[in-house]
Amino acid sequence: RTRAVVMLLFGLALALSVPPLLRSYAYIEVQTWYPAWRNGVRFLAIVSLVLSVVWIVLSWRRGWPEVRMRPIRIVVYGDAIALLPLALLSLLPDTLGMAYVPYEITLFAALLSPVFYYYALLMPVSDWLGLRLRAVSVHLALGLPAVLLVLVMASVVERVPLSPLTAWPVAAMGLGVVFSLMAAPLHRWLMRLTDWVWFGRATGYDLVVDKLAESLATTLDRASLGRRLLSDLTEGFNLAGSALLLREGAFCLRVVQSVGITSPTLDGLALEADSAVARRLRSEAQPEAQDHLRGVLPARQLSSGEGALLTHPGVALWIPLLSGGDLYGLLLLGPKKDGDFFTPEDLRLLTLVGYRAGTAAHNVLLMDEVKRSREELAKAHQELLDAGDRESRRLAQDLHDGAVQELLAVTFQLARARRRLNPESEDQPDEAAARMVADGLEELRRQLLEVVGQLRSSIGDLRPAGLEELGLAAALRAYVSRLEREHDGQLPRIELAVSEGHNHLPNRVSLCLFRVAQEALRNASRHSEASRVQVTLE
Repeated sequence: RTRAVVMLLFGLALALSVPPLLRSYAYIEVQTWYPAWRNGVRFLAIVSLVLSVVWIVLSWRRGWPEVRMRPIRIVVYGDAIALLPLALLSLLPDTLGMAYVPYEITLFAALLSPVFYYYALLMPVSDWLGLRLRAVSVHLALGLPAVLLVLVMASVVERVPLSPLTAWPVAAMGLGVVFSLMAAPLHRWLMRLTDWVWFGRATGYDLVVDKLAESLATTLDRASLGRRLLSDLTEGFNLAGSALLLREGAFCLRVVQSVGITSPTLDGLALEADSAVARRLRSEAQPEAQDHLRGVLPARQLSSGEGALLTHPGVALWIPLLSGGDLYGLLLLGPKKDGDFFTPEDLRLLTLVGYRAGTAAHNVLLMDEVKRSREELAKAHQELLDAGDRESRRLAQDLHDGAVQELLAVTFQLARARRRLNPESEDQPDEAAARMVADGLEELRRQLLEVVGQLRSSIGDLRPAGLEELGLAAALRAYVSRLEREHDGQLPRIELAVSEGHNHLPNRVSLCLFRVAQEALRNASRHSEASRVQVTLE
């Protein structure tokens, strides 16, 4: 039925177009059938417009997919834009006996109709024509009320019993006030209407992008980024699925989450950050279709992961996530549902999403580095506490087994000497006893000197002697000399090769290097069973 009605309307249009093709308009105007012909042309235009509106309403109620609805909306909108100047500025005022714009002028707008048909049927990939058609239609529709107001005011002025010199200034002021009040809201309404005609459900894309940008600005972890980005885009753009790859470190892009794209090849899949696909998307800095990427990238340049993604049936569009010219992730979008395609407006908004998400991915990477640094710092702090505790226990054990035991032995020796010198003792202090006491006291003096040496050694372990005053090289030489002196040939032969010029180092660095050498020499002397140990400082 629809096809029959369309063919009938086309036939009537062709039939009504025959007279002006064969004869001049002046000849047609004097013919007796001219009123019927003129009314037929007007009636056909009105019927065509009404039927177009009915067609789109029925299509909407039947739930046709967006890919079929969009051309219908554009054709109906184009017909309306093409006929409104003729209807509002010529036909309606002429019918009401008002001042009107000559038909020869308003009929020029009808030339837009076939352009809209061409665009709606072909939907070229480049949106150059679509941008111009939207701009022309909005400005044309915005100018219609202004011209119509002028025509109404002119008709009123003709009927008002006032001098034109008095009436026209007042009318002009009134027109200026009315149009200034209605221009801004009318322009906004026309822009929303045009966006709906062109993009349908995509009229809400701007809201989706704004909401997504607001949520991405506060996203600092990978799970939240993937959840917000994929769920909002998949739902907002009516996609079959999506997947997100984020950079790990400096050399890898790994799949972290996917929605609606299920495949074993995606689990844990990783791409090199400098792969052929990544270089291409980084240089183009805009969304790329799957088929186009496969065509421009030779298969021999692709890794196995790239080949798996470029042949995946669930992927239709690749979006680079860029920040500061660097690639921090990839967004893989599946095809739209209902067989719809990505319009140029979709690609413009998705490019914006790519930049916003790239900044968020950059922030996530920085936050990962901060968390990793915190963990490493906490681990180092814990190791430092453990090392301090071990060192304290070692020092306590050394003092207990060394100096404390020696001092206890000294107390026993002193008690024994006291008993020998006690007048009430059975052993009277004769000359032999006095010599024994003198020898015992000498032994005690020697033991006390050993205790002092042990304590000095422990103090040296706590604070290297001469490190701050004489520098790292001198402190190392002193430490090696002390070890050799204390162990008296029981250590491996220590060869120390220390270059000068280290006195400029900060104290904490010198202390750290000294501790490294100290612990290394301890381990070598206790566990290596080596005959020679070489220490080099450069």
